Amino acid sequence: MGTQDRQKRRLRRIKYPTGARASPSTTCIIWGVFHVRFGLGGFISGVIFAMLGCAQPEDHQGPYTIGGTVTGLVGNAVLQNNQRDDLTVSVNGPFMFATALDGGSAYQVTVLSQTSPTDAQVCSVLRKSGTVASANITDITVSCAPPRSFKNDVVPIFAASCSCHTSPSPDAELSLTAANAYQDLINVNSNDFGSKMPRVKPEDPEYSYLIAKLRGKGPYYRDPRMPKFGPYFSADRIKPIEDWITQGALNN
Repeated sequence: MGTQDRQKRRLRRIKYPTGARASPSTTCIIWGVFHVRFGLGGFISGVIFAMLGCAQPEDHQGPYTIGGTVTGLVGNAVLQNNQRDDLTVSVNGPFMFATALDGGSAYQVTVLSQTSPTDAQVCSVLRKSGTVASANITDITVSCAPPRSFKNDVVPIFAASCSCHTSPSPDAELSLTAANAYQDLINVNSNDFGSKMPRVKPEDPEYSYLIAKLRGKGPYYRDPRMPKFGPYFSADRIKPIEDWITQGALNN
């Protein structure tokens, strides 16, 4: 009896049920080469090569809500997410857009319009954009405050309290004089943490090193606190500077 070789290839897809090794949506592929030899006397010998591979689809679960908190509002404001889904807010506290988004979707919250009894208020959005992961977005802050001027609201605070940075040889090469403060602050890397914590990051007081130094704490902070020889600023005294940064840190 002669020898005959046969070779077979099989491709099989298996979906595991719930509770098995893979998730219900996981697809596994078994690829194998089965080599079988029929010899004299009818005996069979063979070698089996097999590979198992599993892949899980991207996570697009959801939908997840988009929202946060409104502070300082007098009157009302109309918010939008991704330039649609208008939401009118008239009280301070939590807010949430009507339209939820799937995981992996982008969001961007903006102020479409605002009105107040005196029209003397600016509402700005902190942590306004990002990508939805696998949870509701709840940390957006809409901060409303009177319009702040760098020249009229910020520089006078430096002049009155920050003598270490208004002298001819200022500490940390940071001059807070009227002539130099703006160019020495805006998007300039801090000496302590470099680009991780710029001195002032427009629209983001939480990641502006100036605010961390005035508060004496922050995501990145190193002593000494400002002003170096005190007295330290209260929250109310820091707020005009925070508002100015939140409103875009304009040279106004």
